[in-house]
Amino acid sequence: MTVLNRIAYFQNRRDEVPNQELAGELAATKNKKGIKEIAVNLWSDNRNVQSNCLKVLYEIGYLEPALIADYADDFLRLLQNRNNRLVWGSNWRRWPQLPN
Repeated sequence: MTVLNRIAYFQNRRDEVPNQELAGELAATKNKKGIKEIAVNLWSDNRNVQSNCLKVLYEIGYLEPALIADYADDFLRLLQNRNNRLVWGSNWRRWPQLPN
């Protein structure tokens, strides 16, 4: 089972708890492969998958900012997205300070 299958959308849930739990686990274990899988799916054709993946990365950013630093360019690209949820979630002003 991939980590993507654990996001709320694939659990047929409309709440954020599965995304938050997944983020906590990925951050605690420093699972870079799983984080990359989530980041790649920011560009899924499914808007629900995109939003859930952004939420997972957002939560990881609060817990372990260094784990998402490699995806800063993705967050910047999302600021130009037509999906307002992705623009709002990728707004760097809402994120914790990333290490240099």
